[in-house]
This record gives sequence, structure tokens and C-alpha cells, in this order.
Amino acid sequence: VTFWEDLLLAGLAEAHFQLILSRWAAPSRLPESLSCLATSVDAASAKREVQEVVMTPFLQRYMAYMVSLGINFEQARGSAMRTLRKHVELLGTSHEAYLQLI
Repeated sequence: VTFWEDLLLAGLAEAHFQLILSRWAAPSRLPESLSCLATSVDAASAKREVQEVVMTPFLQRYMAYMVSLGINFEQARGSAMRTLRKHVELLGTSHEAYLQLI
């Protein structure tokens, strides 16, 4: 169902937005391997960026929301997996971690 796919993407966008805000709020807490990311904006450096997985309360409960509304757990998991695999270019290597966490 496209509604759940869109909702998962919105949840992932929220999580990544929170990661960006936390980096801006405390740049001194960045690991040295990520310290250059604040000034680098070209596409090649974006591909080399270390992918981090951020779980928001919404993402943690995403499957429970689907199940509570009557969707079979296996169908809900399959839908989430298809959505994450469909957007692998957007998520990079973090899609594998999200597959396990969601």
C-alpha cells in the first residue's frame, strides 16, 4: 500500500533530519572521520559518507502501527522490506540496518 510506503519514507526523513540537526547543534561531538562533512558538498563525498542509522519513536513503532490496524505482521514486514529495497539509492548502506531494526 503506497500510504505505508510514504509513511515509512517520511519517518526515515524525520530520522535523518534529526541526525543533521544534532550534527549542527554539536559539531565538536562529530567523530574525526565525519568532521569534513560539514564543508564538503560534492556528490563524490556524499557517496563516501558514513551512513548512520537513527531510530525515532515512530520508526520503532512503525510495524506495531500496521499490525494494530489489522495488517498481518508478515505482510507489514514484507511491505517495509520492499520499500527499503526500493529506495536503496536514497538510503545508501543504511538500508540494511533499517531492514533489521524495523
